[in-house]
Amino acid sequence: MASEAVRDEKGQPLGTAGQTGEDAFQHPLLTGAAQHLVELVIQHLNLRARFEKPGDLQRMSSTCISRTDQDEAYLVGQAAIQALLQGESDKMVTLVRHTEPGYYCSTGLVELAKIANAQQLMPAHYLNENKTMVTQAFYDYALPLIGPSLPDHAKLEKTKVQL
Repeated sequence: MASEAVRDEKGQPLGTAGQTGEDAFQHPLLTGAAQHLVELVIQHLNLRARFEKPGDLQRMSSTCISRTDQDEAYLVGQAAIQALLQGESDKMVTLVRHTEPGYYCSTGLVELAKIANAQQLMPAHYLNENKTMVTQAFYDYALPLIGPSLPDHAKLEKTKVQL
């Protein structure tokens, strides 16, 4: 898996090679990182290659979301309806992260004017010196979002087939 913002040894995003312009907020549309890596595999290893977007499955199937994600989506929906019924407008529901005791979220509201057309980059301490891998600080942040460990799934035994 590779982020579209993954950088090369010079610190340039690989996705810049396939930049297709900018979005409505003038954020660069970096779509070429995966394609760039595919082309490297094809050119240098002489292998067929393609890429898939793992997020597509999550967006298509509710069976692929974590319990934490499901609970927080419901919480945001509830908060949005409550804000609407209280006459709030031009605001976005936010998740306010708490870590003591354990991980949980509450909700907040922020004015759209404060966040619209703003790009928030990943904090620098979540990436190593080369900006090529995430650090333990990122894992500490992200792992609670997955929620409890995934269940063990059945595994196929290796069986030699006689022809």
